[in-house]
This record gives sequence, C-alpha cells and structure tokens, in this order.
Amino acid sequence: MLLASGIGITPFIGYLETLARSGGSVPEVVLHHGSRNSTSHAFRNRTSELRDLIRQLRVHTHYSRPEPHDVLGRDHHHFGRISAADVDARLIERRARFYLCGPEDMLSDITIGLVDRGVPRFDIFAEKFHVAPQRVDVPDSAQATVRFTRANRQVTWRKEDGTLLQLAEREGIRLPSGCRLGQCESCAITVLDGQVAHLVTCPEDLADDQCLTCQAMPMTDVTLDA
Repeated sequence: MLLASGIGITPFIGYLETLARSGGSVPEVVLHHGSRNSTSHAFRNRTSELRDLIRQLRVHTHYSRPEPHDVLGRDHHHFGRISAADVDARLIERRARFYLCGPEDMLSDITIGLVDRGVPRFDIFAEKFHVAPQRVDVPDSAQATVRFTRANRQVTWRKEDGTLLQLAEREGIRLPSGCRLGQCESCAITVLDGQVAHLVTCPEDLADDQCLTCQAMPMTDVTLDA
C-alpha cells in the first residue's frame, strides 16, 4: 500500500519505475494519491502509463478541490483528502505493508487511523516532505558533465537523461536508491563541486553540500562523491 499526498508521490514513482522494468513477477501494489485537482496532479500522465505497464498496480486518485472540468470517475476516483478509511479492509486483513509520504499532518492522521483499524505500527513506514521554496526550470538545451569520483567515470548529462539517479543507472553506476522502496532521502550523496537543483522537493535539513539524486539535476558541471 502506497499512500501519497501531492509531490510525496516522488519516491513511489521511482519504485514503480523499477517494477515496470523488472520483467519478472512483482507484488500487488495499491496506490492512493491525493492532489488538489488535475492542474496540480504531480506525475499524472506517468502514473497512468505505469498503471498500464504494471498489471498488479491499482491506482486511486483523490482530489480535494477539483476544478469544474474534473469529472469524478474519469479524472479522479475520490473526493476529499486521503484517509485511513479509504483503505480496503481486505488489504488490512491480508497484512499489507503501508508506505506513506506527505506532510506531517497527513502522516499523523493516516497512521492513527490505520492503527485504529488494526494495522500494527511496525507495518507502517512514513516519511514527511518539505516543499522547496521555488521550482527551477531546466532549458531543453541544458547539458553538463557529471563526474562520479568513486566509480572513476565521467559522463555527459542532457535534460532528457532525467535525474542524476536515472543517469547513473543508465550508465551502470551504482548509487544509493532506497528512496524507491519508500526510504525517503536515502539517495543523498555529497556534491564535491558544481551546482544541482532539486526540481520537486528539498528537505530543510539536507546539508548544503548534499543532493537527493532521485530529484536532482545538474545546473553546472558537477563532481559527485559516488
């Protein structure tokens, strides 16, 4: 069970991308994702594509403030914010594991609700996020050299390569990626030189010389301790 609010879906997208590429058996996954409406629905198109690629994936979309053109049953499945009451009782009976990512009040409310419904606390994994002060736009022509010091590799990054984590994986360079299993911030590595931008979120307590590779793109040539 994956329950995300807004951009809290980011680490879950990485996990689903991994499942889509696995080529083998994957677990049953149920995703509940809450947004205000279709205009602020993060990863809307990609979530739909992943749902088609992963037969074992079910997606429930929640809109708390739908636009007039947002149709219930077409654009979203539930009206209002995600709550523990939205979880299918049969999944609780089957001892599903719950992974939550979102603002602190959402995590607290859902955790309390799940425990009240009989979910053991040790089956609930939660990570909160902080909204970055601004979003950085990357031009289509962007290009940078990325140096991985421990791997002794240097590669050219372009916008279509995506995040630093996606770039490393395509180049066969191993980076921490527990974020794709719901362990937010576990992909943090040190930036030895250069500048990166976190395009979605940036934790307030992240060190100035670190980046989250699942969200970061280079703004200049960069050297990573990886």
